[in-house]
Amino acid sequence: MTRSRTLAALVLAAGAAAAEPSWQFRQGDILEYEAATVVEWTVNAPATAGRTAPLARQRQEEQVALRLEIKSVDDAGNAHLEGTFPAVRVENTSSAGHVTWDSSKEKTTGFLGFKRYEALLSVRFTAVVSPDGIVLSADKAGTPDRAPTPNTAKEHIEAAALDMHHPTTPRAWLEIVFGAVPPERNAPRRAIRFIEEESVEFRFARSEQKDGRACAKITFDTPDRDSSIRQEDLQGFSGADPNAMAWGALRIGRKKGEAWFDRRAGVLWRLEASSDVTVGWGPGSSSARMTWNVALKPPDARRR
Repeated sequence: MTRSRTLAALVLAAGAAAAEPSWQFRQGDILEYEAATVVEWTVNAPATAGRTAPLARQRQEEQVALRLEIKSVDDAGNAHLEGTFPAVRVENTSSAGHVTWDSSKEKTTGFLGFKRYEALLSVRFTAVVSPDGIVLSADKAGTPDRAPTPNTAKEHIEAAALDMHHPTTPRAWLEIVFGAVPPERNAPRRAIRFIEEESVEFRFARSEQKDGRACAKITFDTPDRDSSIRQEDLQGFSGADPNAMAWGALRIGRKKGEAWFDRRAGVLWRLEASSDVTVGWGPGSSSARMTWNVALKPPDARRR
C-alpha cells in the first residue's frame, strides 16, 4: 500500500471511530446514574498590598440518584423512557453555617431552603430520546416548585438557604447525559442546557480505556461564552446579592468538559464538566465555579 493510501485509510478509520458509537436502547433497560453538581463562589475585597481578602463565600453540593427506565423503543430507534430521583442529598456551607440533608437518612427535611430538593423525590418525568442523544420531547421535566415564602421569624432565618440555586432540572440532566455522544463530524454544535440552553461544541478526542471499558472520549465546550463577566452583563442581578450575582455569571459563563462513551454497551459511562467565571465590580471582584459529574452505577445498570 502506498503512503497516500495509508494516510487515507487512517483518516477514514479516525472518522469511523468518531461516528461509530450511538445509544443502544432496549426495552426494559434501566440506567442508573449518580449525578452531582457543586457550586461555590467567593467575593473578594479590593487588593491590598497585592493580595485580595475574601469578604464572603459559599459552597453547595447537590447529589442525586437518576433512574431512567426504557419503557419502549419505536421503529425509528427512539427510546420512550420514564425517570425518577430515588435519592437526593444536598449540603450548603457558608459564613452563616453548615446544613445538610440526605433522603436516605431522613425522609423529610425541616429546613425550608431544602424543600425544593425534597420535591425531587416525588418527580416522575417522561421523555423521548433519539439514538444520537437528542431529547425530542419531555414531560414534567421542569424545575420543582420553589420553597414557600417564609412567614415566621424562624422561617426567615432558615430562608438564608433560599439563596441557593435550584436543583438541576430533569430536562438538564437528560440533555447532559444523552447529549454526550461521539459526533459524526468534528466539532458539531448541539443545544444543551446546563443551566440555560446554550450552543455546545463536541469533539471526538480518541479511543480510550476508562475504568476497564473501551470508550470513545469526547471533549466539549461553549466557545461563544466567556469566563470573564462584566457586571453590566448581569442584568437583573445586584452586586449587593453576591449569591445571585455568582449564579447569574455561571448561567452565562463558559462551560467545558469531557465524557467517556462506552462503545460496547452503547451508553454514557462518565462525564465531567465545569464553569469557572470571574466578575469585576467596582474595586473588588467575585469568582464562581460550578461542576457537573455523571457516572453510570456499576456493574452495568443495564437490566432486562
